[in-house]
Amino acid sequence: VDLVLTEGYKKESLPKVEIFRSAVHAEPLPDPDEDLIAIMSDVEVARDIPRFGLDETRQLAEFLVESVLLKAHK
Repeated sequence: VDLVLTEGYKKESLPKVEIFRSAVHAEPLPDPDEDLIAIMSDVEVARDIPRFGLDETRQLAEFLVESVLLKAHK
């Protein structure tokens, strides 16, 4: 297996993608760690990482292939 997507494991030192919905939470997770590689959100988020809209699953998948899978195989 090259990639497993799962919920939870916020404290683990693994690449992470945060899913943030403004209707559910007022703000994204505080103090993201260096393992946060992207965020999916329905609003703009002030972070220095790639942001994808909630409907941009294909773009997120392409990003994960390039930044996680291909990097792991180099």
